[in-house]
Amino acid sequence: MNSTTCAECGRTFPPDELVRLQNSWVWAACKPIFLQRMLEGAPQPAGGLWRSGKVLVAAREATFPDRCVKCNVPVQGWRLKRNLYWYPPYVIVLVLLSWLIGLIVAMIVRKSARVEIGLCELHRVRRVRGMVIGTVVLISGFVLLIVGFSMDKGWLALVGFVALISGIVVLVKTAPISVKKIDDKFVWINGVCRPFLEMLPEWRQGA
Repeated sequence: MNSTTCAECGRTFPPDELVRLQNSWVWAACKPIFLQRMLEGAPQPAGGLWRSGKVLVAAREATFPDRCVKCNVPVQGWRLKRNLYWYPPYVIVLVLLSWLIGLIVAMIVRKSARVEIGLCELHRVRRVRGMVIGTVVLISGFVLLIVGFSMDKGWLALVGFVALISGIVVLVKTAPISVKKIDDKFVWINGVCRPFLEMLPEWRQGA
């Protein structure tokens, strides 16, 4: 029988041991604490997780439920550790204008966060396969680009360039999640499936 995560303590229980409160599943023993938080105007979801449309909002100390972020099936405790980085949009403009200045500014204003997400076996296999394919295509493209330039064969260099870009695209798409924004308290994450998000309370600014 599938288990469900309590929005107060973050542990998982059989569905018949939880109650539905404010779009959240809460273990019966946690109900008084959860209701008290609601009365105080500061309810806390499981491990500090919320949903905002198609985006997951996580507190920096967030503990993710024991479920796959891509399909919401139980993951039996398996976690993928990810270091996420975010740069303000203007950094891209600075990099285009001056690579050195843009790099320096990027290092100064960069925001980072570390999360541990659940991934089921199927999506772990897909991730590894995508990383292998992307890496092979990327390296092949780089080699073809160098050989094409050295032999003065434009068509070969073009093929290498296309392969290089394709490899990068594959590697980017292989990442199970991506960051939308990071500030001093929260992380906004893209790529989480709808069933996973539907377990979480709605995000409220200033939560």
